[in-house]
Amino acid sequence: MKTKKNWYVLPVVALLLTANLASFSFAWASDSEQVDDSPPAEGADLATPEVEPLPPVTRKTVQEILELESKRHIDVDSFLVKSRQPDTVIIDTRPEGDYTCGHIAGAVNLGAGGINRKVAEALIPSKDVQVLLYGFFSVEAYPPVGAKRDMTFPLLYRLGYKNLYYLQSGMRSGADDLKKLPMVTGSGCQSNTPDSEGSK
Repeated sequence: MKTKKNWYVLPVVALLLTANLASFSFAWASDSEQVDDSPPAEGADLATPEVEPLPPVTRKTVQEILELESKRHIDVDSFLVKSRQPDTVIIDTRPEGDYTCGHIAGAVNLGAGGINRKVAEALIPSKDVQVLLYGFFSVEAYPPVGAKRDMTFPLLYRLGYKNLYYLQSGMRSGADDLKKLPMVTGSGCQSNTPDSEGSK
């Protein structure tokens, strides 16, 4: 009795191997880069977009940000030394009302819209400039209830700014160290930020 040859086996095996190879290639690419091939919104002006989107987040980017951020949290003394260096921008990442009530001398505020490419380019003249960041957790020993983790550092990194430093938690610094910060205080409002000899 003759055995029928399963002529269809080889094409099926080849098809499965091709599918597996494609899946592996896609998974590898997703770890190193993401490509947004979605169609633009109807009526969008591709030549002059209002706000250019941030680069896509990848696992590699997240790892780079976490490693850099862990090394760039600095204490009050280091912050003061760096703040006196040329080509340095100090950015207060808190809401405008908190900035008005009290902020570190020379600092600029992000404003209600937070950080994006246009804001970054307006506040930071060059990507070589040293950027010192601080927020609720930096200048207040007891940040307000509901205060969220500041995302300005990772967002600026994604925009290409790498010379970033962040003032460490006020709880870590201690009240005495916080008083070293030259604070400019507003009138008619209660601020949780520390008083200092440089207050106005």
